[in-house]
Amino acid sequence: QHQHQHQHQIILAAVAATLLLLCTYLSTNAPTAYIHHDPQSTTSSPLQKNLRRTLLSLSFHDPKSQIAKVYPNFEAQFLDAARSFRPTTDKVTTHSYQIMYGQFLLPFYLQKPNMKMLEIGLGCNMRYGPGASVSLWKHLFPGAELWEAEYDGNCVEKSMAEGSLEGIHPLVGDQNDVPTLDTWIDQSGGADFDVVIDDGGHEQCQIWTSFQKLWPKVQPGGLYFIEDLQVSRKPKFNQVSSPLCEKGTNVVDNLKDMIDDLAHDVMTDIKFVFCQRESCVLGKK
Repeated sequence: QHQHQHQHQIILAAVAATLLLLCTYLSTNAPTAYIHHDPQSTTSSPLQKNLRRTLLSLSFHDPKSQIAKVYPNFEAQFLDAARSFRPTTDKVTTHSYQIMYGQFLLPFYLQKPNMKMLEIGLGCNMRYGPGASVSLWKHLFPGAELWEAEYDGNCVEKSMAEGSLEGIHPLVGDQNDVPTLDTWIDQSGGADFDVVIDDGGHEQCQIWTSFQKLWPKVQPGGLYFIEDLQVSRKPKFNQVSSPLCEKGTNVVDNLKDMIDDLAHDVMTDIKFVFCQRESCVLGKK
């Protein structure tokens, strides 16, 4: 039975790949308003998007098969999956977070498909509306336990009523408020997250207060992603404080201290710090 399933996947992938190549050929030789040949284009036809999404799903969830050769690296898989949704999350438009999510998050899920993941920031203040990354997470990680924290309670209620948070566990409140974070920990069953993604408020103490409370709850071997670090030196993003974070704190400087500890073999519970443009990810021992 397993062999038949594997053969079915190969046949399905071959058909999808053939149709995708046909779309490319037609767009090159007889361009229309509906077919575009650029595989990374945000205006690709619905057929092309669905075909690439099929190939992506097959290659990602069966990485040892021949199908996986269609997508030779996880960064490309993450980027292509994100671009197949409308609206498209700014993780791959304004930013290039496919680097860290491709290198760390996708391989992590393959090792632990029942992972428990929290993202801070539903995107209620985004121009394209909330939930862009939620759609991506549900598509990429169907076996995961997904939690989403958001400051705007009305936006959460509306999203739930519209069904866009189906399968998602919502948390509401200010990530800079210690009692709120304690409530999140309790509501999520003690937290014990495998993955935390901070895509919430950009205030430095919002980021650092959340990290101080949630990092101890991350499971050994887990990951903690921090986005939007490019604003760390801008005064308007250093206007708040908390019992765990003094006004004037700079998250990037704190991360530099962690790297210094790692380089000098200071014993901590941090396994690694990986930074790319505008963001970092920490691994836990």
